[in-house]
Amino acid sequence: MGNCWPTPQQVLLLRAAVSAPSQALAAWREWMTVVDVENDRIDVGSYRLLPMVYTNLRRHMPDEPRLKMLQGLHRRTWYENQMRFRACRAMFETFAGSGIDMLLLKGYPLAAQYYRDLGARPMADIDVLVPRQRAMDAIRLLAAHGWISTCFGARGVDDDMLDVKASHGFTDGRGGEIDLHWHVLQATLDERVDAEFRDGSVPLQVRDLHFRTLNPGDLLLHVCTHGLVCNDVSPIRWVADAMAILRQAPSIDWGRLVRIASLSNTTLQAQAAFTYLRETFDADVPAWVADELARIPVSTVRRRLHAVQLSPGILGGVHADWYRYHADVADRKPGYSARSPLAFLRYLRVLQGKDGLWQVLTWGGSRLVYRLSSSVRDALRRRLPFPSGRFDSTQE
Repeated sequence: MGNCWPTPQQVLLLRAAVSAPSQALAAWREWMTVVDVENDRIDVGSYRLLPMVYTNLRRHMPDEPRLKMLQGLHRRTWYENQMRFRACRAMFETFAGSGIDMLLLKGYPLAAQYYRDLGARPMADIDVLVPRQRAMDAIRLLAAHGWISTCFGARGVDDDMLDVKASHGFTDGRGGEIDLHWHVLQATLDERVDAEFRDGSVPLQVRDLHFRTLNPGDLLLHVCTHGLVCNDVSPIRWVADAMAILRQAPSIDWGRLVRIASLSNTTLQAQAAFTYLRETFDADVPAWVADELARIPVSTVRRRLHAVQLSPGILGGVHADWYRYHADVADRKPGYSARSPLAFLRYLRVLQGKDGLWQVLTWGGSRLVYRLSSSVRDALRRRLPFPSGRFDSTQE
């Protein structure tokens, strides 16, 4: 499972993507001494950084023999991002025509406003937030226009699922993918928090369409909260996203960020992320921010959830789901109970879109086998004399 903290090789590549030209060029050259970019299998998290490296260094390494390859990745990213938005445009117009307010989240606003280059920041889908009370209206409109769920079983998305998830993916089968959010954060299924994000939102125009998006501080908190969760694909891109915001945003209301982190129970993630960015990338984050975040009380279950999200262990995501269930669902949502194992299984069934408890157990068993086999494979790789530049995952 990809670590949210970059490896030493990934740190070099991140420096090449986000540092000032002289430091970035030195980091790129050092990275190239341990990685054969044309023949080694590069992990997906690192591969996604290569267009950013190109935009940062293209004017400073004209003699780099692999510049054409990086340029090709940048052009492909630009084309794919343009086509993704074009594929989703008609649905966004339909939402607007039905009076559904929308906020664009994550990838597209980051690419347009902070990287300022749609070729620099790869994205798999377009993330859009709608009000919780209009989520089912949006889902029905998606279904009416031929969009289907991208994952899990045949249950589809219903009111039960809206109670335990923050978002769900949909595809039109022709290249369009929308990650429909009804909460900004998976860590906090609280409409009061969403209202705070909406109240602080700023305009964003995409061609002739008018949206809103998170202000720089709120987006920075979202990036760090989303990034500090281990994933099958290493989520290290959060570092580059955070550095882009910090460098391009005219200002950040740090007091508001601390208040929103406290309200949304994300102080641990924010504190860890800002400390890492300051210490590793010399990020311009005031020192008092991490100190203030550290003083905010955090429940035991939230601390355990944070620890498991950083290092899931053999149980993987199910372990995190257990603590997330206790932190944000049990005793707050009708039909769930912190003391009932069957209620937790029901939560997993709804969360994963399964049709019955037997499917939940089968899914849990398959995930356990996958985690065990991955752990054994990683242990063997640490013992075998692979080249230092050989990474774990194939390109995607």
